[in-house]
Amino acid sequence: MFIWLNALKAINRETEDPMVLTGWSLGALVALELALLMPEKIKGLVLIGGTSRFTQAPDYHGGLPRVLVERMKKSLTRNPGQTLEKFFSLMFTSQEREEGIMEQFQKGYLSPGQNWSEKELAAGLDFLINQDLREKLGKIKVPSLIIHGDRDEICPPAAACYLHAQLKNSQLQMLPGCGHVPFLSKAEVFNEIVRRWLDDLH
Repeated sequence: MFIWLNALKAINRETEDPMVLTGWSLGALVALELALLMPEKIKGLVLIGGTSRFTQAPDYHGGLPRVLVERMKKSLTRNPGQTLEKFFSLMFTSQEREEGIMEQFQKGYLSPGQNWSEKELAAGLDFLINQDLREKLGKIKVPSLIIHGDRDEICPPAAACYLHAQLKNSQLQMLPGCGHVPFLSKAEVFNEIVRRWLDDLH
C-alpha cells in the first residue's frame, strides 16, 4: 500500500492534467492500481515487463511459484547481497548478460552505493506476493501499451498475454529474445514502439 500511496501523492502534486503513466515490473502493478484509484488522472498506461499477479494460483499460471518468492524473502535475512545478485541475473537472458546488459543496468540504474534495508526488500516482496488485480482489470478503460520480453523469467510472457486479454483497450508488443528489461536490452526497438503508440494516442 505504501508504494502506490507515495505515487498517488506525487501525481497529485505534479499535475492536474491527465497523464500517460509508465510502470515497469512491480511498477506496472502500481500503475494498474493507480488507474483504478484515479481514472480521471490517467490518459494511458505503458506496462513494461508487467503483471496483474506476481505469483501463480490454481487458476493462473502467469506468475512465479509462491514458494519460490517466499524462499527468496527468507534468504534475504541470510545473505541479502547474494539474493539480489541472483534476482538481477534472472532479469536477463544469457545472451544479454554476455553482451554486458546486466552490468549496464547495475551501473546506470542503481545509484552508487545504493543499499536497501532488509525491511524494504521484504516489504517489496510482500507486495508482490499479496497483490492480485486480475478481477479488477476489466474496470480499466484507458488505452494501454504492454511491452514484454518473450524470455522474461521474472514475469512470464503468459502474464502479458493475460493483461492483454483482460485490458480491452490494450496493445501487446512481445519482444523476441528479450528478458525482463526490454527498455535497455532492446532500447531502439522499445523507444520506437512507445513513440508510435504515443503518436497514435495524441
